[in-house]
Amino acid sequence: GFTGGVLADELSVREFLEALRHRNVDVAKKCLASPTRLSNSALRCVLLEGPHTMFHMSSLMLAAHYASVTLCDTLLRHGADVDATDVQGLTPLHYAAQSGDPMVVAQLLKAGANAHRLCRRGVSILSTAAACGHDEVVSLLLSESLLCDMPDEAGATARHHAAQRGHCDVVKKLLQWMGTAAVQEETIAKAGRGATGKVGVNAATLNGK
Repeated sequence: GFTGGVLADELSVREFLEALRHRNVDVAKKCLASPTRLSNSALRCVLLEGPHTMFHMSSLMLAAHYASVTLCDTLLRHGADVDATDVQGLTPLHYAAQSGDPMVVAQLLKAGANAHRLCRRGVSILSTAAACGHDEVVSLLLSESLLCDMPDEAGATARHHAAQRGHCDVVKKLLQWMGTAAVQEETIAKAGRGATGKVGVNAATLNGK
């Protein structure tokens, strides 16, 4: 059976996850407040890093899914893994893009989240936001110099996902961004041509690679 300490840890984890699910910031903070709870490496993994068997998501994924800026901030300050993945390969940023809160997306990006991560089906974070029609989130992600025409395993890009669901504004934004990027690339390429006509600046240079 459970010892008193293990049972207390188990209950605190359940209390914490329920607090996240109900967006109860005060209870979640209380569960994280005790240094003894976080000193145990296994418990720390459950609270902050690995996917939970209860939801198959990390705590930060749950907070991003429920679009709670305050809970995300609390978890990040306690060392939550900003790029943890669940069984589908989704990261907290995937969940934030799906929920559509630009503040949470910006918060995770500022914390160092990798905006280029793909899930196991090859779906990008940008495609996730586009499929949900989250215009502001799409704009934020495009500012990270993402490749907006990267296809998933089914061959669909962010534009395809947006168009399939009737998100015309998002499709227009993606097309506009692609057109602007193409013009910028061509302008820089022309400026970089030498006397021999060779291109001195290419797409990789434009993207800082």
